[in-house]
Amino acid sequence: MITVSVRREANFAVASFSSQHQNKIKTATVRALNRALDASQTVANRKIRETYNVKARAVAKAMKKHRAHRGQAYAYAELKISGERIPLIEFGATWTRRMKPGASVRVFKAGPRKRIRGAFIGIHGYTGARQVFVRKDLSDPRSDIKSLRGVSIPQQFRNKAVLAAVQQATREAFSKNFQQQLKFLSGT
Repeated sequence: MITVSVRREANFAVASFSSQHQNKIKTATVRALNRALDASQTVANRKIRETYNVKARAVAKAMKKHRAHRGQAYAYAELKISGERIPLIEFGATWTRRMKPGASVRVFKAGPRKRIRGAFIGIHGYTGARQVFVRKDLSDPRSDIKSLRGVSIPQQFRNKAVLAAVQQATREAFSKNFQQQLKFLSGT
């Protein structure tokens, strides 16, 4: 599980103001943190889908937001990303018997399709969902089969380009929204 915390940026901004306006500062901080959290979720979803061939629904399902609220001693917001490895069928799997029999998938959007020798697409016995399977022993046509899985959403999130984009978007969204909220709450 991966956690993105926005607490550090909030502490620097709050320390620069006088204690006279603590109530307004806390309200502005909480609102800005929640908007930065929304921005980080949006950017993470978009950047993961730019790199990997995965649906937005699967990425959104793996993310859980814990919003900031005024009752916290220290205002913070978290975006938790967790999940198991994704079945290969979600990466646009196709199957062919011609020339080189097997299933092929495209994990990266910019990358080529990868052929998995001896793999096939079938229906999972317990769930009824389509899956990519391969026999444990390719020489024995009656050997057990196993379902193949790709990278998980947390592994996709660890990509350097995705992490950098999310961190930058979070910082920018927090600083912009914090200043806007202070202006709004002070009435200027």
